[in-house]
Amino acid sequence: MPLLTITNLQKAYVSPEGPRHPSLHSPFRDGGRYADCVQGKCGAGKTTFLNLIAGILQADSGRIVVAGEEITTLSE
Repeated sequence: MPLLTITNLQKAYVSPEGPRHPSLHSPFRDGGRYADCVQGKCGAGKTTFLNLIAGILQADSGRIVVAGEEITTLSE
């Protein structure tokens, strides 16, 4: 069993002007390389990704399973 499984993970923020700005849209598939998500330019979603898999932020949609436990359904 993989330690980390991510499926269709998405997170967006609402700007003060009102529109939603996608911060993260995961292209993950089975066997994906998650390390690729913590590389990139400013605003690419690196911190958002790490906060989501740590359970600090809640995803708008998708699933995060860590060591067999789906953390996207857990309460605070």
